[in-house]
Amino acid sequence: MHIDHEGGLTSNGIRAFPNAVLHADDREADYWLNPENEKRALDSAARHPSDQQAKFVENNIVETRKAIQPYIDAAHFKWFHGGEELLPGLRAISAAGHTPGHTMFALESDGARILFWGDIVHVAEVQLTTPQTTILFDSDPTQARAERFKMLKEVGSQRDLIAGSHLPFPGVGHIRMSQQDFTFLPLNFIGEPSNDK
Repeated sequence: MHIDHEGGLTSNGIRAFPNAVLHADDREADYWLNPENEKRALDSAARHPSDQQAKFVENNIVETRKAIQPYIDAAHFKWFHGGEELLPGLRAISAAGHTPGHTMFALESDGARILFWGDIVHVAEVQLTTPQTTILFDSDPTQARAERFKMLKEVGSQRDLIAGSHLPFPGVGHIRMSQQDFTFLPLNFIGEPSNDK
């Protein structure tokens, strides 16, 4: 749960999507929403004011609580454990490393599959050519790196369609695997002209 994926869920403390039910991996929800973790993060950030990771975690816990709490209060927040089928054809896949409960979602229909892979890749231009590169926001860089390699190899060999929050426009495409690196092949996007004048 990072605020770059939660932004827009609320406006002035009110649910922007009043009928929506949010779903989160139990490890992820516990990490970001547990009051004990919030206290530890605030204490750590106060003790180490120059530690960017501690400051990020502190800020993210506070902002996550603001974004998610209205859904919790309305009983519109559910926990799951990675690997569950949430709806027919929609499966949660654990991809921990970037965060403790980082999750991808696989949507399957008629033998085709698309993976919504969240933060497996943050900077495609760097992490596809050097997948071992981690970022400050990875909770467990070693695990995040291993998960990235695993998923890049899997989608590169299976030719699954992927959708990534931090991939170049349109953010949906395929991964081509070579001996040394990976390449993102975006789907062609053809905009329809507007009839508005």
